[in-house]
Amino acid sequence: MICISTLTWISLLGNFVSAEAGSRVLGSSRSPRRVTTSEYEKLGNKSEAEGSQRIPDGVQSYENFLRYRMQEDEMKALGEVLIAITTKQLERCSLVVAFDSAYVETNVIRRLITLPYIKQVLHVTSSKDLSSLIWESSDCRGYFILMQEPGPLFNFLETGEEPWDYEGKYIFVGLTKAQLERVTSSPRGKKTQHIIGLIKYYMANIQESAVLGKRGRTGQQVAVHRFTSNAEIFPDKISNLKGATISLITFGFAPHVLYGRGTGGQHAGRDMQVAFALSRVLNFTLKLLEPPRGELWGSKLENGTWTGLVAALERNVGHIGMANIFLSNNNDRTDVQGFTRSYDADVSCFMARTDPPQPHWQSLALPFLEETWLATFFGLLLFCVLLYFTGRLSAIFGKERGTFQSLISSSLYTWGIHFRVSLDQVPEMAPTRIMAVFLGIYAMILTTAYCSNLTAFLTIARPPRSIETIKQLHGSGQEILGMGYFFRTSLSSSGNVYIKNLAERYHALSDFDEALSLLKGGRGVFLESRKYLEYLISTKFTVHGVPQMRIMKECYAPYSIAIATQKHFPMKKSFDRAIGWISESGLVRRWFLDVLSLTIQVDAGAKEMETAAENGDLNAKGVIPLGIDHMQGLFYILIFSLTLSTLVFAVEISCCKG
Repeated sequence: MICISTLTWISLLGNFVSAEAGSRVLGSSRSPRRVTTSEYEKLGNKSEAEGSQRIPDGVQSYENFLRYRMQEDEMKALGEVLIAITTKQLERCSLVVAFDSAYVETNVIRRLITLPYIKQVLHVTSSKDLSSLIWESSDCRGYFILMQEPGPLFNFLETGEEPWDYEGKYIFVGLTKAQLERVTSSPRGKKTQHIIGLIKYYMANIQESAVLGKRGRTGQQVAVHRFTSNAEIFPDKISNLKGATISLITFGFAPHVLYGRGTGGQHAGRDMQVAFALSRVLNFTLKLLEPPRGELWGSKLENGTWTGLVAALERNVGHIGMANIFLSNNNDRTDVQGFTRSYDADVSCFMARTDPPQPHWQSLALPFLEETWLATFFGLLLFCVLLYFTGRLSAIFGKERGTFQSLISSSLYTWGIHFRVSLDQVPEMAPTRIMAVFLGIYAMILTTAYCSNLTAFLTIARPPRSIETIKQLHGSGQEILGMGYFFRTSLSSSGNVYIKNLAERYHALSDFDEALSLLKGGRGVFLESRKYLEYLISTKFTVHGVPQMRIMKECYAPYSIAIATQKHFPMKKSFDRAIGWISESGLVRRWFLDVLSLTIQVDAGAKEMETAAENGDLNAKGVIPLGIDHMQGLFYILIFSLTLSTLVFAVEISCCKG
């Protein structure tokens, strides 16, 4: 319980506002009246009798003496306030006590520096003194800043965001309300949750003490508490933002950010669902902003500045950014922005155009592997020879048909069985008949297996052999297409020599349509997150169920997906806590699958119908009829056989004439 009976102080939390409370000089504004000797001596004797300090030299008037006494009481009361704050709110914290010349050798400083806490004590004469403080702290730390002349403090606060302890608890003494507002509106003050300002004021000649709080960081007054109450001096202002506006930097990047594709025309996508869930949990209002056209996530320029989404966060234009953002320190981006904890994971992969399928005439050879064809060929030759010798041997011990005693006739008989052609001649002898039976069984199994597989290969296009590994991609010489310079920096920093060399062929683009156009033209491969590539293939590059693009089997690098934030974002802890709840519930995966299903149904369905209407090659049941393209192997065999027969016929005629 903090109680003051002689002075009036106001403690203002966060950003400051009060129509009633102002900063006034303590004491009378009238010119000092010179007192008589008897009055002065009487006053002095009374003071000594009460045990007060000796009247200092130079105090020559009653009002000057009163002012001196009130200043002493003021310092004593101020010390009580600061000691109470320290013992009640900073019990386990280390301390920093910084003061200017107005507080040197005062009772306040003496009491603070004698407290049994780990502390830094600094007499401030310039802004360089404040810069020399050790601002980094791994534990709780309280900062007492006592200044009558705030010039050095303002010079320090308004020159950037470093160094500063954004998790610290600050108590400012000696500043007016306007000066306190200047502190909290500085680059450092805006992102500091716990700031207390103590100022003096009179109200109807009643001296009292109060704590004035703020509604989060929105500037709306919510409560005035007496110091004699148990009010929380450092309240939690980040768990409930009470409708404050949070600016989200994003852009259309399906399926993670979809404009106007949700229920009732709302924005949809995994990232948008995460943002909406956070706004409900933490009670804030989302305001959507976009980076300049073509800049997207942003890249680092030669002069060290950034563009795009990163630049908006660096300049504090927006509070957070979402667009499937990889949690990475690529190009030292964490120097100008921060990240929340991750809420999803992805991997960067290469997408390439699917090469045209192999010609259908090759389908005749595809049902069997090469070794199977070799075994079949040698089996055919073997049966031709065995049938011939069996027929010859059978003729020795009995009468056998002449067909089986000729090598040519035996070969034709064997080929006929393989081609399922019934021959009218049947062996006479038992050994030859047994040989023919087993030849028929063998040919039946072989031809059935071949015909079954042939049907499948005639109707399904076989994909050609393609690049599947990073080593093969490196050897192919193809260009690497990507959005912005993020992936080029990532490739060049890899320890894998093949990946590192790919950075030399990286072509940075700023427009998705241009990248996809080059990709369809076979100008290179496209490097992006796997989930985005799967979405593209499903919705834009699939016709009749056949994808026109493919993802290489070997991907490049895994990444965590997080929300990009301003540097020293004050709501990071509350965002991390809420994101943890969302991730553990499995909602992120659910949202991604929902939006993927929605976009595939709409986009892919429309494209499928459009393509089917153009081609007109599907029947009502979606069955693909066999065309000349599927049966081209058959016609090639016919042409080859006719040509060969013609040549043989020509040779025979020539021989006969000779």
